[in-house]
Amino acid sequence: MLITHKTILGTVTELHVNSEGQFYSMIDGKKTSRNYDTLKQAERATRTDLKKDQVRVAVPFTYLSDDNLYPAIARGFHAADLYKILIWIDDGTENGRNESITSWNHQALKPNIPEEDIAWLRKLFARREKLHKLTQQNEALIKAWENEHTFNLNQATKEAVEQAAQAQADEPDDGDTGLDGGNPAPVTSELVEELTRLAEENE
Repeated sequence: MLITHKTILGTVTELHVNSEGQFYSMIDGKKTSRNYDTLKQAERATRTDLKKDQVRVAVPFTYLSDDNLYPAIARGFHAADLYKILIWIDDGTENGRNESITSWNHQALKPNIPEEDIAWLRKLFARREKLHKLTQQNEALIKAWENEHTFNLNQATKEAVEQAAQAQADEPDDGDTGLDGGNPAPVTSELVEELTRLAEENE
């Protein structure tokens, strides 16, 4: 529930109290502080958070980008996103460049790393690049070997089954013979005489 509006460090701030009797602040419709037992604590926390947006510091570190190392300075946090750190990078240009990096548990290289340690790191980078190229070449050779010496077992088995089934279907079996299930009886003179006699008896 809104209690009052108050200007803190030039920023219009809403002070609220929840159903449990704890106080918190909101700016531009967004909650900006945790819940506190007193209104004064909520105001102080809001003042501190606003100061964090305004204050600028100089925390030196070494910025790593594309296997290159640059001296850099962290200036503070982004006003609209406290998970971003504002940094300045000495990239060799006249004014350097400003960027922001994600701050959540960010592990940065220490400043003033000895040159011999940097040289060693560059050797490791070069070795990694060489290994990467060798890995790519090796994978290409393996792929070429596989293309020459492998085949689609599923397709081959399917074709073999179809061919075998077709060949067997073309051969006569018990299901394609006479009524007695065997080969048809040969037509003889005795059979003709017997059939003629039976026909005369039935007239």
